[in-house]
Amino acid sequence: MAKSLQLEFISQGSIAPGGRDCVYIDRECEKFLDNLEQSPSPNVIILKEKQRQRRLINLIPSANYTGQSVLNALGSILQSTYNVWRTAALITAYLRKDPNSEGYIGKKYYPGTQYMDKIERLCQQRALEAFNLNDTAWAVNVQCGCCVGNYTSSQPVVYCFAHHELAKAAYSQQLSCLQACSAILRPHDRLLTLESSHGSYLSKYFTTQSFHAYRSAAAGDYEVLKDFINVYQPRLLLSTTSASNWLIDHQAMSTVCRPLGIFVLADITETSGLVASGLVASPFEHADVVITGTQGSLRGPSGALIFSRRTALVQRTDTKDTEEVCSLGDAINQSVFPGHQGGPHNHAIMAMAVALKQVTTQSFKDYQKLVLANTEALAKRLLDLGYCLDCSNTSTHHLVVRLGTVDAELVKRILDAICVASKITVAENELHIGTLAMTSRGLLPDDFYWVADIIHRGISLAQKLSSIKYGNVNDDFAGAESLSSSFVEAGQTCSMHDSKLIETRKEVEDWMDRLKVLSN
Repeated sequence: MAKSLQLEFISQGSIAPGGRDCVYIDRECEKFLDNLEQSPSPNVIILKEKQRQRRLINLIPSANYTGQSVLNALGSILQSTYNVWRTAALITAYLRKDPNSEGYIGKKYYPGTQYMDKIERLCQQRALEAFNLNDTAWAVNVQCGCCVGNYTSSQPVVYCFAHHELAKAAYSQQLSCLQACSAILRPHDRLLTLESSHGSYLSKYFTTQSFHAYRSAAAGDYEVLKDFINVYQPRLLLSTTSASNWLIDHQAMSTVCRPLGIFVLADITETSGLVASGLVASPFEHADVVITGTQGSLRGPSGALIFSRRTALVQRTDTKDTEEVCSLGDAINQSVFPGHQGGPHNHAIMAMAVALKQVTTQSFKDYQKLVLANTEALAKRLLDLGYCLDCSNTSTHHLVVRLGTVDAELVKRILDAICVASKITVAENELHIGTLAMTSRGLLPDDFYWVADIIHRGISLAQKLSSIKYGNVNDDFAGAESLSSSFVEAGQTCSMHDSKLIETRKEVEDWMDRLKVLSN
């Protein structure tokens, strides 16, 4: 958009179409455009990031790479369809430009969205096919996680054409979890989660308790859970293991909750690809609501899906009448839009449809089998090296390594310095690693023996660094941070002068350069 057109509506005391007061930031817009002209070429930045990812051993459990066809859909003409929040929609109507696609199929607020309806319907059909579901029994919302954030009408609107102050992207699977919970629960209703990580943000809206802190050492002690539910009496149970690698017995969950009238919400983001491939038990027979992100195990774009039983009824949470009921699917749709989000990102919905079609192919099932084989090989080698794995579970792509006395933060910084991406939990002092992304890069079980050796070298270097006496532990952290930052640009010298670390990083970069090239 030309600068003159961008600043066309920026004037003193101007009023947005529809009469809503707006604050236009003309100086900030001009400053942004000037900086844009002086900034490096976007292509250069993208190429540098691609090179960084190409040389990286990406072991973050939730990370994965999408195919070129998914990227093509994300960069298609569908990006040009107006799908932003209401202030922009009003400006759009005023300019008589592209249609706005707020709303659901056949009920869009603006004309010219017939193809957007087809995209959404296609994505819904493929989502049901991916998990072998019947559309007469299950409904699915595909707009969740593929929309921009809504706003509160009482708040002043600050709009700038240059950088969209109000465009708070809602690409999180956690947002979809909140939307599903809000369809069932009223504020301060009781919610029971299986992991403390989910309770941290849901507790802002509901009375939340985590069973994670109370469960026995053996994961999945459902007798203890049953006793806990009888005491706590929640209205909704959120079953998820996104921060651990143990599998949930969904049938046992249903047996506990159904007689008590408790809704069961299963979050299968961690294992959705395995569920779709039939390699782990499906929750759909036992849960009322199933949600999943599409970016990790499904190899799709950033987005989410919310499945709901068509026969399930729930008290409406958007009215004062506590006796009024509606279908669970309608309640979820209302919670997603207009409850939490604005118009959908149609290019992301199409990209999800492309990825979900791939999920139904035999090659995807073979990929998921290879993920498990790689996980087993990685676990075996780490056990041979003397590491303790949480549950020693290789039924998913996710492994949890207990680090003992070695500091997890220090380990992560050392691994970062040798081009190994991972995840840690500081409280439990654990290292979380997964095989999704590197399986997509073409690694085989024998290759993961080498990956385990690289991890072992990184942990050994961290142990060596922590044994050096600097006076206090904070100095160790400072040393590790400078150690990692010294490799930001090529040619810099390691501040710790550790030749083993330099050699290991060089070995990783050379080895990774020979792998499958990433999509553009």
